[in-house]
Amino acid sequence: FSGFHPPQVRVAGHGRRLSEEVVSIVERLAAAGYRTGAMTDGGFVSYRFGFGQGFALFSERASELSEMLDDAEGFLAADDGRPVFVFLHTYRAHWPYRVSAETRARLGIEGDAKELLDQAWAEAEASLQGAKVHKNDLPIGDTPHMRALVAGLEQHYRGGSADLDLEFGSFL
Repeated sequence: FSGFHPPQVRVAGHGRRLSEEVVSIVERLAAAGYRTGAMTDGGFVSYRFGFGQGFALFSERASELSEMLDDAEGFLAADDGRPVFVFLHTYRAHWPYRVSAETRARLGIEGDAKELLDQAWAEAEASLQGAKVHKNDLPIGDTPHMRALVAGLEQHYRGGSADLDLEFGSFL
């Protein structure tokens, strides 16, 4: 919301907070008479990193998307005639992938995402032949089996994204 890249405002790196000296677009909108509200799952989009600057309402909680959208509807329903800037943020499309039964059937998604990921990690670890590497640095490898595992995980990601789109679309 500052218009700067993180290193320009010294927030690159874990645990750093946006300086209150940096004026965000949200602060400018609030100064121009906008009612400002944010609903976020937290994580890196958190008050502790300075994301709350300028928001009259900053709701930060990991919850179901439906609860966040209820909060947003409540914020919008408190209309007082001023223009509104509302920001909604969710990690819903990220791990763990949650796909409804309806979307699984509609998109032909099979299997369990956690099992697919565990198989992919096991295959990647086996390809290292005992070398010690941090799990996040494991090479994926390019075998037919690994490509199938990654494709299965991609299906789960796309399914979770489709469900997110459906729920958010009904809000819009």
